[in-house]
Amino acid sequence: MIDLWGVMANGLWILGLAVVLAALSWADWKAKASSTPLRVTLAKAPVQRILNLGLALFCAGLAATATSWWQRILWGALSLGWIIQIVRPASPKGTTQPMPATAQEPDAEDDPSPRRVHAGETGDAVSKVADASHRLQAEALRWLVGLAVVALSVWLLIQDLDWSAVWTALVTADYRWVVVGVTAIVATFFTRALRWRALLWHSSLSIRSAISAILVGQVVNLALPMRSGDVVRALWVAPGGKASAAEALGSIAVEKMWDLLALLACGLALLVVMPLPAWFARSTWATGLALAAIVGTVWCGLHWQELLFRWAGRALARFPAGWDQALLPRLRRLADGLEAIRRPEVSWKALLWTSLTWAFGGLANLAVLMAFDIPLPTAALFLLAALMVGGAVPAPGRLGVFEGVCVISLALFDIQRDRALAVGLVLHLVVVAPPLLGTALLALWPWWRRRRRASA
Repeated sequence: MIDLWGVMANGLWILGLAVVLAALSWADWKAKASSTPLRVTLAKAPVQRILNLGLALFCAGLAATATSWWQRILWGALSLGWIIQIVRPASPKGTTQPMPATAQEPDAEDDPSPRRVHAGETGDAVSKVADASHRLQAEALRWLVGLAVVALSVWLLIQDLDWSAVWTALVTADYRWVVVGVTAIVATFFTRALRWRALLWHSSLSIRSAISAILVGQVVNLALPMRSGDVVRALWVAPGGKASAAEALGSIAVEKMWDLLALLACGLALLVVMPLPAWFARSTWATGLALAAIVGTVWCGLHWQELLFRWAGRALARFPAGWDQALLPRLRRLADGLEAIRRPEVSWKALLWTSLTWAFGGLANLAVLMAFDIPLPTAALFLLAALMVGGAVPAPGRLGVFEGVCVISLALFDIQRDRALAVGLVLHLVVVAPPLLGTALLALWPWWRRRRRASA
């Protein structure tokens, strides 16, 4: 029986991302057309409302697809916060009212006095300060939600925990296996970069540029409570002319489809080799159904894209002037990035590099488990799938969430909580440290080259 609710819930967060992308594309075109900074255009009330609507739909979709009560509460609260941002009236301080004309005050066209110019500049300054304050409030709200998730996760983890047993497990671990895990994580940078190059088959993206963008995107995902590293990754390669941002986003969307396929393969393999709870089987079949729906929709959209673009052009013609000129070219470039899904020679390469990426990820998990004398390949595979799903929770650095997923997952294999927490702490470090160090090296590389040239 088709899980209609699951399909609708997954479609909700996909629709939210589409709304956000459309708003960002229009704001980028409007900023270039009016020669104003992009941040000024993004701070305007209409654009803010559309962005808030997209984010509200995205959070509502994640709340509907969540598997635990606390995730539903947190995502639902975040969605409610974005809805409040939509319906909340504009702050009086953020608006600049024109000065009323009086008998003692001549018309502005007849008296362009410095006093009037100064008043106008003051109004603009007040408006800019109000916009900056609004953005700071939104960022503070996101951080507060992320920190609340971290606090709740940590509180749930430390209940009735034997810290002496955790410390003993950490001290007695064989850290030679941890080195193997770090090496496997570093190898995933190259396999992911090669897969991205294959998906951007008609662009001259170099390995170095791809790895740099992937590392920066991972660090952004770690630093911010909302996942925006994929957008940053697409923007990172755009200025160099290797690929447009919309095209890179399309290729990243195809990349996520391949990851969903790998997740489905892991779930099916686990269901075959070991008995698992009913909720895992239901989520696996829901993943397969969602993947089939997404791939089928994208495939049909690309097959009839010319007809769809004609309809989109007619629909956008009813909107304010410039929407069609702003969105249609970007949608075409986005479709160019999605074209990789219809090319067999690209699909074979993507399948190879996706398989290697997930194999190295599973090897890293198994190596950390071996460090704690847990030789369970099935546990490593289950952790790989569970940590991918748990990455959608909005927590800075995934603190607490990552360890909680490890504890819950390893409990299915009769691993005690204190030992499982030690595994989670070390595995989190293995996953996080390589991209942080790699990004630091990328940041220091230009400075080191300038110093070397100066010394030479």
